[in-house]
Amino acid sequence: MSSSLTVSPLSITQYRCPELRNSIRPLLTEYCAGCHGDAETNGDVNFEAISTPQQIDEAFEVWESVVHHLQSHTMPPADAAQPTDQERQRIYDWYRHFSDSVDSRPAVFRPRRLSVTEFRNTLRSVVGFDLLIDAIEAEQTLIERSMVVKLMPIDPPGASGFKNDTHNNPLSTVAWDQYSYIADAALEELFSPQHHQSLS
Repeated sequence: MSSSLTVSPLSITQYRCPELRNSIRPLLTEYCAGCHGDAETNGDVNFEAISTPQQIDEAFEVWESVVHHLQSHTMPPADAAQPTDQERQRIYDWYRHFSDSVDSRPAVFRPRRLSVTEFRNTLRSVVGFDLLIDAIEAEQTLIERSMVVKLMPIDPPGASGFKNDTHNNPLSTVAWDQYSYIADAALEELFSPQHHQSLS
């Protein structure tokens, strides 16, 4: 990504807001605000709500995503008005100077909990079989025999409305205990004589 702009370190702070307001925001308003503004906020991105230096800094991942979509031509959508090459370059230049000006700060690692289905599929991929429990099947009744489904906490819908969206689901001590118990049960069955006999 090339740039003809030069910004001294002393002017970085001043550069962020005025340049965003005067040069970049008009482009965001023209090409993006229809889907990412006050009237309609898709993907939780509202460019019209980003104005203060702190908000601009905290939206680092948003700017990174903007550049990625512009470079790959995935946004704006193909049926929408498109920025010119010069306008795209203006955004690239602003982002380069912005990213150079942001101090690196260690983030807090927040592991995402696997959904019940993801954990069941992962366990099956690792050990090669579904971990099942014995159950008496009643006529015309669905019996869930998966130990994972039986023991793991139910996945509440995430922000997207889907149950496989577990970004906000906590890794509770109960979930850790169940992970441990299920993994031990899978290993015990994997190395059991009965399992080896069934393979031979």
